[in-house]
Amino acid sequence: MGEALRGAIEAGEVKREELWITSKLWCNAHGRDNVAAALRRTLSDLGLAWLDLYLIHWPVPIKPGVAFPTSGSDLLPPAQVPLESTWEGMEAAMEAGLTRHIGVSNFSSRKLHDLLAHCRIRPEVNQVEQHPLLQQPALVADCAAEGVHLTAYSPLGSQDRPAQVLIAWQLHSGISTIPKSVRPARLLENLAAAEITLTPDRSRADRRAGSTPPLGGWIVLAAGGGPLVAADPLGRNLISAHPCPSPPAACWSTPPRGSTAGRRRPG
Repeated sequence: MGEALRGAIEAGEVKREELWITSKLWCNAHGRDNVAAALRRTLSDLGLAWLDLYLIHWPVPIKPGVAFPTSGSDLLPPAQVPLESTWEGMEAAMEAGLTRHIGVSNFSSRKLHDLLAHCRIRPEVNQVEQHPLLQQPALVADCAAEGVHLTAYSPLGSQDRPAQVLIAWQLHSGISTIPKSVRPARLLENLAAAEITLTPDRSRADRRAGSTPPLGGWIVLAAGGGPLVAADPLGRNLISAHPCPSPPAACWSTPPRGSTAGRRRPG
């Protein structure tokens, strides 16, 4: 990665200022005195002078030298390395010019509020897993109320889901999304999702207290007067049918036995 970045920048193919590069602090580098050193190693690996965004990967400290915990003995007690201490290191790294923005990842509402009570520089981002089957409405609302931008990772859930519809669902909710792909064609398809129009306001069903559809049901995303778009709970069997009625609506619906098309229930 570092070689590719350096080569592209040195060849004039792209300017550093045109790139947005995010990285994360791994769990074995928690603690105020460890953050800057870990970030400098990342910058050295990437051949960069600064990051655009640096996140605490998980709010769980593990022992130094442990790459990935395999048992509870690899973890450190939270009281030994409190999150406030790690965040002080993040603030110092930002003030030192090593990163332009700082944030967190995989933070629950409780951990986010605890951190906000002790920070000088507020986290700008909370990156979490979020998609139609893991909506986390309370966390979404809390982040919005606190002015912390939410970014969704694993927004597609699996490779067989209708990527563009799921990405558009996130974008229409005001959530940035980071689908992973190395194929140029897929990257272009993901970017094109921004042009997809879904229900203008959040649908009653797909926002109903973070509920999930009944097994075998359909997620229906509709725009008033536009095509009805539906997918099963795993995002497969995507269909586009007749124009939907106004006002826009969306609901869970169970397809008739043996049918491959969803049917719309009254709102």
